[in-house]
Amino acid sequence: MELMRTWYDKVNRNAVGFYKRMSHDVLVNIIGRSYVTPRSIRYMAYRAAGLKIKSTEVRSGCTIIGSNLLIEKNVLINHDVFIDCKKRVEIGENTYIAFRSVICTSTHQFGPDYQRAGLAETRPIKIGKGCWVGAGATILPGVTIGDGCIIAAGSVVRSNCIPHVLYAGIPAKPVKSLKGEEENIE
Repeated sequence: MELMRTWYDKVNRNAVGFYKRMSHDVLVNIIGRSYVTPRSIRYMAYRAAGLKIKSTEVRSGCTIIGSNLLIEKNVLINHDVFIDCKKRVEIGENTYIAFRSVICTSTHQFGPDYQRAGLAETRPIKIGKGCWVGAGATILPGVTIGDGCIIAAGSVVRSNCIPHVLYAGIPAKPVKSLKGEEENIE
């Protein structure tokens, strides 16, 4: 009898976890992602799923994996942005994330020769205030982007960015200071 109860408890916990993940995906990635969902309904779905989104605009087509997301006020997340927030993702106020950008908190360690994708690992991402992430840019796990940065379209950010600098390239490197004199950084 005790074995049956233990089995039942384990199955019940798994079922509860499954239904929580499923309800999150329905609210965020079906209702919230849809192009026909009105903005007000999209925000109700996001908030019901536990996302912390202040007065901001998240356009249709965005995919959000996980619920560890904080978006401050006056932020624009454009169409088809992918946000993996298995670890904390913070987006500061007055920031613009252009279409088809990727913000990814998870990766894998290198595995053995028979399976190169090893154990999964996650690290938080923080995007400061007043930033602009260009179209198709990728922000990798563990990155902090300082206030007022511009990340050029198509760039891959794999290390921290100091404030008020334009970054471009693969990997993203500092190109130009955006504060004070407009001098090149080389």
